[in-house]
Amino acid sequence: METPQYLLGIESKRHEPFRDRKAAKLSQAYNRDVWGSGMAPWTTMRDRLRAAPTTFHHLDAAQLVKHAFGIVTEARRSGKKPVLVYLYAEPTDKPPSAKALIKHRTEIKDFSDSVDGGMVRFVAVRWTEWLDRMAGPNGWTEWLDRMAGPNGWTASLALPPDTLRAFVIAFTPDKRPP
Repeated sequence: METPQYLLGIESKRHEPFRDRKAAKLSQAYNRDVWGSGMAPWTTMRDRLRAAPTTFHHLDAAQLVKHAFGIVTEARRSGKKPVLVYLYAEPTDKPPSAKALIKHRTEIKDFSDSVDGGMVRFVAVRWTEWLDRMAGPNGWTEWLDRMAGPNGWTASLALPPDTLRAFVIAFTPDKRPP
């Protein structure tokens, strides 16, 4: 998704984190020295995953690293600020164990802390939280304000109503923005 200032990549997961163990696999192409100094936290994560491919059990960290490298490449071409959103569910139809839910949340926090400060901003949000935030008349504004964080990446994020509408419809067909 693109806005006048941001390039957002959205990785959405429902049951996948609670299926099989995620062993990191990154091809040698990701070793190229083309990512830039602003990607040091992400290249450190890449190296960490290579050294210990089963560091994360539920979170597909290698996939997120690959997405971050792709987003930063396109963001540099377009002159936009890159953001990677991890939108995840905690399913109730086939609920994972409480232990698995806690482990997944812990892995998300570890990953987020590890890549913090990189050129690609990483934001993780549960589907239920996201949908709740979108429900009210000021849903988008409130959610964006909450996600602003210390760097204020959303402070100047001005999404036109049509972009917001398209985004909500694409990801939440049963919810329609006003």
